[in-house]
Amino acid sequence: MKPSISIDSWSVKAIRRALSPLHRYFDVQLEGLEHVPEQGPVFLVGNHALLGIDSFVLFPALMRQFERVPRGLALRTLFDNPVMGKLLHEVGIVPGSRSSGVALLRGGQMVVTYPGGMSDSVKGRNKRYTLQWQERCGFAHVALRAGVPVTPVAAVGPDEIFPILSDRGLLPVSFLGDRTSRAPAFLPVARPVRCVFRFGKPVQLPDLGSALNAGQEVPESLMPQCSLYAREVESALDRLIQDTLRDHPKRLRLLPRRG
Repeated sequence: MKPSISIDSWSVKAIRRALSPLHRYFDVQLEGLEHVPEQGPVFLVGNHALLGIDSFVLFPALMRQFERVPRGLALRTLFDNPVMGKLLHEVGIVPGSRSSGVALLRGGQMVVTYPGGMSDSVKGRNKRYTLQWQERCGFAHVALRAGVPVTPVAAVGPDEIFPILSDRGLLPVSFLGDRTSRAPAFLPVARPVRCVFRFGKPVQLPDLGSALNAGQEVPESLMPQCSLYAREVESALDRLIQDTLRDHPKRLRLLPRRG
């Protein structure tokens, strides 16, 4: 794992150039930037969307705004393909694990993760903007061990980009690591939906005193506090999503005619 990735590296420049049209097409807006420090460790935790389209939109926007490379914690199965794995590594994405998250944060990096993973991204129209985290709290372990509070980021718009034809699971997504999950039937045509990413106030870590030294494993005795912190972050993100939806009721746009 590379401890840092230069914003000026050829791979990062190439991916920024390739994804730059998305910024205008989705009219990307970043809100609540005062909650994100320009330097030092930042732990961003958000909601996921179909095909991970939110990442393709958010990551270049973060690079543009902060001139630093966000380090995404991705599904490990995406690295099974050597070519894909090398490409992801070159642009700063690493296999998702608690140890890698802690190491990156302790190295002063901006880290992005989606606790719901595939469950949160593969959802139909009736579950738009609802968190499907299934009580996961790995990210809370990372925050506690690194001593970095979670900054929630609500993504509003990405859940509406691809028209859903049926909420029933029809398409297998075993290549994403779960042989039982099936994606809803959708049209692979990206609609021009305005994408708003709102950053909330960091959710302060619980005061554990000397019970946990930075970087060590979370002991069994602290598991209840870890779980409570995870639920606190989940509640904060859910409120942030609902507030952003309320403030941006109209998201589907008509693109201006050329010429």
